[in-house]
Amino acid sequence: MAESDLSERRASQNQALFLDIGDGVRALHDEIDGVILIEEFICECGAPDCSDYVALTSEEYEGLREVPTRFAVHREHVDPAFDRVVATHERYAIVARRSAGDGADKRR
Repeated sequence: MAESDLSERRASQNQALFLDIGDGVRALHDEIDGVILIEEFICECGAPDCSDYVALTSEEYEGLREVPTRFAVHREHVDPAFDRVVATHERYAIVARRSAGDGADKRR
């Protein structure tokens, strides 16, 4: 087989391979498009030594940020003296800071 024929054959094989890879990537993208990714965010409790993370989806985090006085904390980190629980979820709790009039100190 001539050198030009081999080069043409390799080029065709490479094109077919890249087409298959591209189709595979597209199929994978379509398959995971509806998957909800969970990210880790720093726990927003008032404990000064807390370095834990809270797992939230991007959508959950964006919804939480719509109300600037609400915070995501580990469910175990809720402090009733300072936090008013707004909602609880499997992975975290949403709390609102109690105002000074509610008897909260300036811990946060």
